[in-house]
Amino acid sequence: KIGSQIFYLNTEQDWQWDWGGETVVLDDGGRIGPESAPAFEDFIAEYPAETRDNRSLIFGRRGNSWHGVRRINCPENYYRKVFIVVFEEYRPLKMAAKKLRRLVTGAELVTEKERLMY
Repeated sequence: KIGSQIFYLNTEQDWQWDWGGETVVLDDGGRIGPESAPAFEDFIAEYPAETRDNRSLIFGRRGNSWHGVRRINCPENYYRKVFIVVFEEYRPLKMAAKKLRRLVTGAELVTEKERLMY
């Protein structure tokens, strides 16, 4: 995964700001390791995205590309509507090694997820 783009499909008629659910880009100042699971309070700065009215957020994946979603507290039958596009880097040698492992172990050569992606 090299990045993602999140499209926010809610409008002011079907989502109120105080219901939460906003995506927040977080800055750790380079202090937090990529294998940890920090809380929002562990970061030195946060930048909430505009998550309504057909906006989008695009960001690349790095060792420190921290982000999260604020807790959602909306009434029943209301939904946070997003469409997420994930960008993957195609690596032919890595893909060939994966296929060889699957062939040797008798696993499916192409998974259902891969069928949907390509």
